[in-house]
Amino acid sequence: MDILTPLKIPVWMFLLQIYFLVVLTIPVIADEAPIELAQSEARKKFYQCIENEKEISAAIHLFKQISQTNKKYEGICQTYQGVLITLKGKHAFWPHQKFMLVKKGLSTMDAGLRKASNDLEAIFVHSSTCYYLPFFFGRADDAQRGFRKMIKLLPNQYQDYDQNLIINVIRFLLSHIHLTNKELKILEEIKVSLMKQ
Repeated sequence: MDILTPLKIPVWMFLLQIYFLVVLTIPVIADEAPIELAQSEARKKFYQCIENEKEISAAIHLFKQISQTNKKYEGICQTYQGVLITLKGKHAFWPHQKFMLVKKGLSTMDAGLRKASNDLEAIFVHSSTCYYLPFFFGRADDAQRGFRKMIKLLPNQYQDYDQNLIINVIRFLLSHIHLTNKELKILEEIKVSLMKQ
């Protein structure tokens, strides 16, 4: 019995092409799933660190692994690492150590944001950290600039992110930031669009 192949080539060559297609395609597709899972785990670990300082080193390690695995995530991961180092400073005992860790964390966070300057998640993590810093660090303007930039980027990018993440970002912006009528309208439109999905 002859098997007809789509291109009228020998069966063995057709099967070899399918084999190569599968061997070359599956790792590329499969490689994304572990990265997405690792990012999700790292985010969960990050939020655990806010309540439990003992998790900070593990979270930093996770973000380092992700950025080493895929350079595409280097900026966002470095931004998270900077925030985590800053958080270490919050928990440090000695005032000098607190200050030095916060300073190092802010520097790391800023460097990460420069690498991922249009990444909504990086901007949000950076800006919300600046928002909550004590006034003497002088980061209130950085927070406002970041939030305003996010509002400009959101209409074209919000579909690329997890819906719950964007809804939480919008809730934060609506409740913590003094918004212009135009900014308020943008956020409300996106929120309505997400609620319909």
